[in-house]
Amino acid sequence: MTRSINRLPSNFLTRIVLLIAMQLFSIGALYAAEITVEVSRNPVQINESVDITFNVDGDSDGEPDFSPLQTNFEILSQGSNSQVSIVNGSISRSNHWTVTVMPKTTGALVIPSIDFGSESSPASILRVTEKSDGDDQLESSNVFLEVEASPKDPYVQSQVIFTVRVYHRVGLAHASLSEPELSDAVIEPLQKDSKYRIKRGNYHYEVFERRYTIFPQRSGTLEIAPIRLDAQIITGRSSGGFFGRNITRTERFVSDPLALTVRPIPQSFTGKHWLPANSLELTQSWSDKLTHARVGEPLTQTIAIQAQGLLKSQLPSLSALEESLLNSADIKVYPDQPVLTQAGSPDGVISRREEKNALIPGKPGTVELPAIELPWWNIQTDRMEIARIPASSVVVSASTKTTATPSDKLPSMTDQHDLLNESDSDSLTQQAGNSFWQWLALGFGLCWLITLMLLIYIVFYQRRRADQTDASVLDVNWQQRGKVEKALKNACLNNLKTETRDAILGWAKLRWADNPPVNLSEIGRRIPELQTDIEGLQQALYNASSIPWDGHQLWETFKANRGYPNDQLKSQETGLAPLYKA
Repeated sequence: MTRSINRLPSNFLTRIVLLIAMQLFSIGALYAAEITVEVSRNPVQINESVDITFNVDGDSDGEPDFSPLQTNFEILSQGSNSQVSIVNGSISRSNHWTVTVMPKTTGALVIPSIDFGSESSPASILRVTEKSDGDDQLESSNVFLEVEASPKDPYVQSQVIFTVRVYHRVGLAHASLSEPELSDAVIEPLQKDSKYRIKRGNYHYEVFERRYTIFPQRSGTLEIAPIRLDAQIITGRSSGGFFGRNITRTERFVSDPLALTVRPIPQSFTGKHWLPANSLELTQSWSDKLTHARVGEPLTQTIAIQAQGLLKSQLPSLSALEESLLNSADIKVYPDQPVLTQAGSPDGVISRREEKNALIPGKPGTVELPAIELPWWNIQTDRMEIARIPASSVVVSASTKTTATPSDKLPSMTDQHDLLNESDSDSLTQQAGNSFWQWLALGFGLCWLITLMLLIYIVFYQRRRADQTDASVLDVNWQQRGKVEKALKNACLNNLKTETRDAILGWAKLRWADNPPVNLSEIGRRIPELQTDIEGLQQALYNASSIPWDGHQLWETFKANRGYPNDQLKSQETGLAPLYKA
C-alpha cells in the first residue's frame, strides 16, 4: 500500500492539499463573527450620556479595545453579557458589550471602528446638539419637567412627536405621570420609555423620557394641557439600620403648556385621500409570471402601501384594479381581506396595508391592467407627490384541462354482459358470508344517524339562544344610536359643522364598536356613498377660510346608506360565498 501511494504524481498531492485548505477557509468564513453597533438615542444633547452597544453574533478571536472612543467621548462605564442558544442541535453564541459615554463636543461625532481581534465593528455617526433653551434657569432645581413637540406647525391629520422628560437629582418613589390631553386629536404611545443621565451646569440629573405620536384632527391653534408628575421625594432615612425606612414628602410638578399651530389641507393637493407622511411607497408582486396565466386558473396579485408618519387606519383601500375589472368578461377579480400592521420607530409610526387579489381569466388573449396611482403629501419637501404602480399586461393562454368522453369512463354493453355473467356465480357463494357484515354495518349506520340528529338539535338550540341574546343586545344599541342619529339630524339640518362631525363620529363608535373609525375619512372609506359629502364637511372644517356648508345632502345620504347589521345579515343569507374567507 505504501509503494502505491509513493507512486502518485506530485501534482495530484498538490491538488489534495489545496482542496483541504479551501475547505478550512470556507469553514472559517462560515463561522466568522458578525458585528453590529446600536446607540440608545440619536441625536443627543451635549452633557447627556448615551449607551453604545456592540453586538457580536458568533465567536470573535479577541477582546475589544474601546480606547478609540476616548477621542470624542468620555467613557463612564462598560459591561458585557453573552448568550448561547441551541436550536435543532445547532449551537449559536452572541456577545454584547455596552459602553456608556458622554460626548465631549457638539456636532456629528464619529463612533470609530472597534477591533475584536481580527474582526472590526463598522463606524457610525452620533449627532450631538446644544442644550435646549431655558436649561440655565432650571439647572438648580431638584426635579422638573420638559415637554417638546416636533413639528409645532403640523398639517391637519399629520404626525407630531410629543416628548415628555422628567429630570431629577434626588430619589423618587411612587411616581405617577399624567397622559397628554388634547381635544380633536388621536394620541398614541411611541416605543418604550428610556432612561439616561445628563449634566447641566454643575449638576448631574437622571432623566426619564416618554414619547407619543399626536395626530390633530382639525386646523387652527390647539393647546396640549400641561403634564403633571406626582411623586414622593426621598429626603432621608429613618434610624434602624438595615430595617430603616425612607423619609419622603409628596410633591406635584407641572410642565408648561404647549401650543400647536395646525395648518389646513393645502389647496394645491388634488388627491382623493389626504395622506401627509414622511415617506410613502407602493409595491406589487405576483404569484407567477404574467405570461403564464391560463383560463380558469387563479393568478394572485399582492399590492402593499407602506407609510412613515401615518396610522394604519389612515391608509386607503387600493381598489382601483378590482373596480376597473370587476364583472369584466375577460377576467374576474376576487379581493381578499386586507392585512394592516403598525409599529413604532425613532422617527414615528410606520404603517403597512397589504391587499391580495385573485385574478381568474375568462378567455384567452391579453388583458391590460391599469396603473395604480396614489397622491400623497410629502412632509419633508412640503409638496404633493404620487406613488405609482405602472400598468401591466396579462397574457392568457387556453386551459390545458380536458374532459373525458363517455367512452373513456364506461365499458361497452358487451363487456357489461360478460361481467354480470362472471359475477353471478361468485355472488351466490359469498351471500351467506356477507349477510353478517351487512347487518353489522346497518347497526353502525343507525347509531351514527341518531348521533348526527342529536348534534344538529344541540347546535340549532344553542344558535337560537345566541340569536335571542344578540337581539336583546342590539335593541339596547339601537336605542343609543337613535339618540345619536337624532343629534346628527339636528346638526345637519341646521348646518352646524362641528356638531355634525362630533355626532357622526359618535354614531360610528356605536356602529363599529369592535373597531371604531378614528376620523371622518375612515367613515367615508367604510361607507363609500358618504365619501363625497364627508369630504365636503372636512373642507369646511379644516380650511382656514370660512366655507358655507349645507348639511341637508349629508343627512339624506346618511339615511339611505347607514347600513345596520341586521340588514347585512339578511343580504348575506342569499349572497354567494367569497373566494377567500375572512
